[in-house]
Amino acid sequence: MAALLGTRRTATVATCTLTSARVLSGPAFRGYLHLFPDAAVEVAGMLGRRLRWANDRRVDFAALPAVARVRRVLVTLAETYGQAGPEGVDLGAPLTQEDIASLAGVRLTTAEKALRALARAGLVRLGYRSLVVLDLDGLRV
Repeated sequence: MAALLGTRRTATVATCTLTSARVLSGPAFRGYLHLFPDAAVEVAGMLGRRLRWANDRRVDFAALPAVARVRRVLVTLAETYGQAGPEGVDLGAPLTQEDIASLAGVRLTTAEKALRALARAGLVRLGYRSLVVLDLDGLRV
C-alpha cells in the first residue's frame, strides 16, 4: 500500500514457508502496474478482498461473542488458505493460538478455551503450530 500511496511502509512481511522474492522500489512497482494493467487489476482485487475481510471482522467484533469470532476466523482461513488433505483442511500456515486470538480479536486464554472446545467436539485437530479443520460445515454453525 505504501508503494501505491507514495508513503512510508507500515508493515513487515514474514513468510510462512520457504519463499523466493524480489524487492522493488515504489516507483518501479507503480511503473510495472502502468505497463501491465492486468497486474494492476489483480492488486486492486487483493486490496478489495483485504478491505472486505477487515469490514467483516469489524461487524463480527460488534455482533458476535468471542467463540463465534474464533470459529469464523478458522472458517475464513480454511476457505482462503487451507489445503485439503485426507483428514480435513490444513490451514497451511504455522499459526500459533496467539495468532488466531489476534485475528479473532479475543484474548489468548479465550482463544485457547475455544480451540480446546472445538477439538473436543471433533471440529478441529490441534498440533504444534498447526490446525486441521476436520468439519468445516460444523465450524460454520
